[in-house]
Amino acid sequence: MVNKKSLIIFSLWVGFAIFLIAVGVFIPTICIEKGEGLIFTVITVSSGVLQSIGTTIFVAVVISCALTTDATFKYTMDRLREIVVSNDYVDKLLMPEKQKLMEAIINPGKQLSSIYSGIYNYYSKHIKKTMEMNVNLYRSHFVLNCFVRFDAEKKILFMEQDMYYRIYKIKGEFSGLLFDSTKEKYTHLESWITDKKGNKEKIDEKNFDNENSDEKIENRQNLDAHQRSILLDREVSIPWAYSENDYLDITRRFVHFGEDDWLLFSYEFPHPTDGLLFNIHCEKGICVKKTQSYGMEHSNYNGLQRSDGITLEYKDWLQEGAGISVLFKTNEKMM
Repeated sequence: MVNKKSLIIFSLWVGFAIFLIAVGVFIPTICIEKGEGLIFTVITVSSGVLQSIGTTIFVAVVISCALTTDATFKYTMDRLREIVVSNDYVDKLLMPEKQKLMEAIINPGKQLSSIYSGIYNYYSKHIKKTMEMNVNLYRSHFVLNCFVRFDAEKKILFMEQDMYYRIYKIKGEFSGLLFDSTKEKYTHLESWITDKKGNKEKIDEKNFDNENSDEKIENRQNLDAHQRSILLDREVSIPWAYSENDYLDITRRFVHFGEDDWLLFSYEFPHPTDGLLFNIHCEKGICVKKTQSYGMEHSNYNGLQRSDGITLEYKDWLQEGAGISVLFKTNEKMM
């Protein structure tokens, strides 16, 4: 709807535009019957200018009036909104521009930021992390079967772990398999990769990439324990023959040794993982004393107690850094 005041202004501008056009059209015919000389040229040029100005004002007024109506304004805003949120438009933006767009959409608001200005850093941190999701490594179909037994000869608890999960190709390549050489009571037995056609190959731990070898790491004595543990991880690349696959199934086996009559098992997810199925089987005389999960929503977490152990299931995405810990204990008769 256009109010009365706007209608009056519109009428005045339209009248003025029509007046300029009329003057531009009729003045040459009124002033000079026979067009000769400099005066005729000046009047002809002036006539054209007046007509152009009048036409421009008329068009501008009509468009301005149209944009002030609710229907036209809504239509224009809808079209702009479709352009801005379209995939084609967003895909053409550079990464800094995409981040600014996200910051404009996801922000703490004036009220919260006026109370604590540092909240912007919190939002920016999570937006930046979200922007890195397309380069993250992902896992799915994660199954962990653990068998806890007691070595009567060594008088110690130990756990055999069978781990299964699926990895996906990110930016045209697969990540390698890590072999942690810092865990004294943690032994790798074997690792296998299987493609979707059923082709299977064993990964040899000895074929780790040389770029992290001891010889190429300088000033190791100046690093703290955490930094040294990262550098000591051995990464074995996925064979090039499997590069055409979109995903690969990984099978890994480990042995984890405890401390006499107890064993503490902990696993932290190094990459975002879609779901978890954790089966624990205990030898007779061994029990689960306590389980602890972190980074998991309890609404998606289920536990089933069995006579020989427990089954833990999580039906949602596990973020990087989430994990689970289980404490095992033997009875006194086994010792």
